[in-house]
Amino acid sequence: MAARASSSSSEDVFSEESDSNVLNLYDSDGDNSELLEDSGPRPYQFEPRRVRRNDNQDSTEPVGSDTDRLGSTNWCACGTCKQMPTTDESVCCMEVEQVWQKVVDQRPESHMKCVTEHPGFQSTCLDVWVLETAHYAYRQQYGTDNQRGNEKFRYIAYRQLVRWCWVHLGKHVRVALPSCAVNKIRNTFPADFGLSYTGLKPLSL
Repeated sequence: MAARASSSSSEDVFSEESDSNVLNLYDSDGDNSELLEDSGPRPYQFEPRRVRRNDNQDSTEPVGSDTDRLGSTNWCACGTCKQMPTTDESVCCMEVEQVWQKVVDQRPESHMKCVTEHPGFQSTCLDVWVLETAHYAYRQQYGTDNQRGNEKFRYIAYRQLVRWCWVHLGKHVRVALPSCAVNKIRNTFPADFGLSYTGLKPLSL
């Protein structure tokens, strides 16, 4: 199974120089400024074919055109994904090897169907005190940021999810996080009234 990754930003959350580039992934409120600085051309050099996992088998099979994913959740296998505005964001946790492996590692004791049910996800990405501590470490390394309130928690939660599942991504590499995980984080830390979610930002080539 291939993880959906493309070149843009890296995620070594607190200890590498590359951390400062991580979150062009998701998302600031409304028209807030970019979350990372553009560091030059970022060609799509890590773009695998999307596959759909059959939860009862170890094999995977290709799914239809990416455009088939817009306007539906037919691509969702875990049952908790929501429609997303772009094809890149329309991905299920079962389709991302690094994410789904967290669920597989809990079986057969666990009957989880979605990574959002994993206690590790809930502790790592949704616990306010964990996120506060992670944010302190982030600020210590990179200085004051512009995120406040729930926007700050979402920002750090996405970083935490990448750290938990991928541990470390190479420099200028980004990954599209599963819709189910993104929406769970957004529901837990919603945008302020009248503000929208920016979502996955396009690459600046």
